[in-house]
Formats: sequence, structure tokens, C-alpha cells
Amino acid sequence: MDTISPKTLERLFRTHSLSSDTLHSLLVPANHEMQAQLSRDTPQLDTSPPATETAYDLLLRLRAPDSGLVRVQCTAELNKRPLLISRTLLERASPRLAAELKHHDTLRLDTNEIVYATFVYWLYHNRVPQPGDFSGDSIEFATDREKEELKGEFQVLLVQSWSFAEHWSIPRLQNAIMDTLFTTLTSEDMMHPKVMKACLEISRAKSAMRFALFGYMLWSDSVKQQHDPELYDEELELLMDTVDIREVKGFDEDFLLATELLVWRGREARAIGELADGEMPEAEKFHVPEG
Repeated sequence: MDTISPKTLERLFRTHSLSSDTLHSLLVPANHEMQAQLSRDTPQLDTSPPATETAYDLLLRLRAPDSGLVRVQCTAELNKRPLLISRTLLERASPRLAAELKHHDTLRLDTNEIVYATFVYWLYHNRVPQPGDFSGDSIEFATDREKEELKGEFQVLLVQSWSFAEHWSIPRLQNAIMDTLFTTLTSEDMMHPKVMKACLEISRAKSAMRFALFGYMLWSDSVKQQHDPELYDEELELLMDTVDIREVKGFDEDFLLATELLVWRGREARAIGELADGEMPEAEKFHVPEG
């Protein structure tokens, strides 16, 4: 069946051969068909990242020259060509980055390459990269020991990245990392004492991350103490008894605040020690304001 042109339909309407409702019902499909044809004929710009892109692939892609982007380097990569990153993305992520870009053409971030990759990956993908996002490999076939070591390394990386985000005032990244960290903490597989020590040393005194680690430490020790004493072995030793705190700056003062009264950001909250008697603390309790 031939399609009636819009001009013919309008002529029929003027001669009262068609009602206004009938005219509308016939014109709309014709317009939709024209829009569909235009969509087919017009090339569509695909701005989504490659589905299998790893964090390091993203770094390589962003080294391509583009005059509309800001040069960004990390101090661990000064021998490499800077990344070229959207100024808008950087300014939206952090007021401190925005202020820095007002005075400098190149942004230098004092961190290591893996934290740098974590930040850039989050900036473009709006999520914290998982271990497989760095290499593109699955850990499905790794041994239990390899998985435990990888998990510990990932937890340390998350705390390093959170501290980087705190330094540069990137609250959305801080909260995303806190959420990711808490997904790695379970009652069945407690954080290794050496990993906890490393995380405490990285975290700034009186920071949300420091209190989050205290909250988890107190809660996990409470869970262990509920086990039958006859089942106690080396794996069930309390974190408080096994973590070497001598090099953790501000530990005693922060721990006192955490176990007695936590006053944080001008408001009182229940002492973290009280949370240890119930369910595991939630990541949201340690979020920082984003506004």
C-alpha cells in the first residue's frame, strides 16, 4: 500500500474529507517513519567505553592527543606522556582539582600508578575497579591462598585510594571506595592482621576511614569472642591482640574516641564500640558529605 504524503492529507482535511483526529493519526506514523529513516541515515556517536577495557587500557587510550583535554600526570609516571582528561570531569569531581586547574595547565597528582589508575577508572566508568579490571583476568581459578593475598592487596589499595580521594577532596570517590571496602569484609573471612596494620598506617588520624577500620576491628573481635573457646586457634586470634599498632600515628587517641564517644563533623554519634555488640557496621555510617 502506497503511503499518503502529508501535503495530500492536509488538502483532504481542508476539503473536509478527513477529520482532525484522523489527520493526526495518519501524520504521526509518517513523522515517526521519517525520524526512523533519519536515525538510520545519521551516524550515531558511541561514547560508551569498550566493554572489556581494563584500567591500564584506559590509561593508554587517554594518552592519545586531544587539544580539548587537560594534561594529568602522577608523580610515579613522570617519564610517561601525560594523560589527557576532560576538564569538566575533573572539576565536577573535586573543588580542589577545579581550583588547581585555574592556575596550572598540567595537573600533577602525587601518588602511585595503581591508585592513579583507580582514580581515572572511577572518573570515566563511575565505579571503583575490581581486581579483574586491572588485568582483565578472572581469579576464578586462583588457589585459596592466592585469592586471600589478592584480597588483602585489594583492601590496602582501597584504603590508599580513599586517602588519595580525601587529600584531593573527592567525596563521591571516597564513598564509593568505602562501599567497595565493606563488600570485602565478612564474618567468614576476617581481615588479616598485617592487612589491618597496613590500612591503619595509611589512614589519617581521626578520618572516616580510620574509624571505619576501628568499627570493623571491634566488631570482628566481638564475633570471634562468641566462638567456643575450645575451637580457638591461631586464625581466631583477636585483631586487637595481633595488630602491631606502634607505627600507627594517633592510634591511642582515636581508639579512645571510637570506643567511648565519637564526635565527628560536629555531631555526636553512638560510640563505635557499641556497634560491636550487634551487626557489622554499615559503610554508610562512614560516608562523607558530598554536597
